[in-house]
Amino acid sequence: MKKIKIWEKIGGWLKKYKSVINYNDLLRFAFCKSMDKRLKIGYLTSSLSSAGGWDRYSKGLIKAIAKLADVVVLTRRDAKNDELEGVKIHPVLPIKDNSFNPKIQASIFFKVRKYLKDRDLIHGLIEPFVPGAALAARSRGINFFLTFHGTYA
Repeated sequence: MKKIKIWEKIGGWLKKYKSVINYNDLLRFAFCKSMDKRLKIGYLTSSLSSAGGWDRYSKGLIKAIAKLADVVVLTRRDAKNDELEGVKIHPVLPIKDNSFNPKIQASIFFKVRKYLKDRDLIHGLIEPFVPGAALAARSRGINFFLTFHGTYA
């Protein structure tokens, strides 16, 4: 009986304030140091194109998020990136994106520290770049997360 009353109160509160709460505000509240600014997100991916699964997924996600946030994307040096409105693209990551070699991860570490130093959040869209990127984010005190998807996730 007591649990039902608590959920009724929460439900009433959400109904009362649902027009005030939106996705962008929730993101800013969770990751920004100030609610007065736009969320700054950095992404790591292979490319922003329709060449393959990772690329197509990344392009669609980043195109949508760029409407809500200030977005900077790091892609492979050889990437054929499509231009996206409001998105800064830096093709600086190693071409070999299927290696966890320490030298490659060190290269990623320094690129992320350089290009994504002012971000509130760094989001890895493909796992090969993650070890170096996660370490760089941690060294800067930036929140980091990775999305796993596909049949092998």
